[in-house]
Amino acid sequence: MKNAICTAIVISMLGWIAFDYWPVTVHVGHKPKQFSIQMPRKDKRKLEFFFREMCFLEGWAYTLWGSKPVSIDNYTEPKEVIRQNLKYDTLKTKILGCFWPPNWGIICYVCNPTQLKIKNGWNTLNKYSYLVDKSQFALFSDCCDNATVSMTLVNKTALHNIVSIHFKEFQPTLEKLSMDLDSLSDSQKLDTFLLETSLHDNLIGILLGYGKDNAHLFNENKIHAETQQFSNESTPWPMSSAWPEEEMENLDHLNQKIFTFKQWDLDDLFYPRFVCDLQSQESQHLKHKYREDRAKILEYYRGKDVVEASLTLLIAKSDS
Repeated sequence: MKNAICTAIVISMLGWIAFDYWPVTVHVGHKPKQFSIQMPRKDKRKLEFFFREMCFLEGWAYTLWGSKPVSIDNYTEPKEVIRQNLKYDTLKTKILGCFWPPNWGIICYVCNPTQLKIKNGWNTLNKYSYLVDKSQFALFSDCCDNATVSMTLVNKTALHNIVSIHFKEFQPTLEKLSMDLDSLSDSQKLDTFLLETSLHDNLIGILLGYGKDNAHLFNENKIHAETQQFSNESTPWPMSSAWPEEEMENLDHLNQKIFTFKQWDLDDLFYPRFVCDLQSQESQHLKHKYREDRAKILEYYRGKDVVEASLTLLIAKSDS
């Protein structure tokens, strides 16, 4: 009897593994140039989580659409998260807190290793990076420290346009790197350019789609805060979230779905998150543009497979 049970368990496990590796067809591109690729079911599952997480909750959809030239996010190495939790004795506290009274937020956090799933999704996407090589997009990864890995998505067409518009701002950096605008189409040089601009908030803010004035304002506030770190003086140039009401509504709806174990849908698409001068003409223009593009993004994705729809945008060429 025991042997029969063990045999059944082994067969079931092997069957599940085979099912997970069974190839599925993914259709990419628009007709008549649409083509199909085969990928293991597990790869598509990882990509589905990754695209939903990054495109809809972290704003990457706006870069795929062309509104935001660059999107940058990061994940923490899961083993480092566990090590830190053990070091500071919070893992035990979190686990104990799940039982009584039951804390559904902690339960969801512990049972849903988001950082690991983001890491797996990013690594899986890079397996299919050959699809992106000839497109208007570029993917970059960089180890920020022992625990954090940054992920960067660049819309090269949008980046070229925004650098052209604000050329005076970027000219010193380009000259320092012995580059010109055409150099930005080269992935290796583009990576160097992004690493350099990331050191300057007033430049990277422009590339992230926050606006030139908002980026400069943020940089000035940061410098002021550093020089007045022991002072109670308030920030001289007030800035706030670009979406104070919309952001809270998004988070409230998402949290309700997480706590009740419901799958969120496309209507949870977040707006690009940044701080700004809400009264400025630049901020009003950006918000109007992002609202319009949000509606277009929702319309594009609605009824489509999220992996197929995202890969279709990701392989788009600048002349398409």
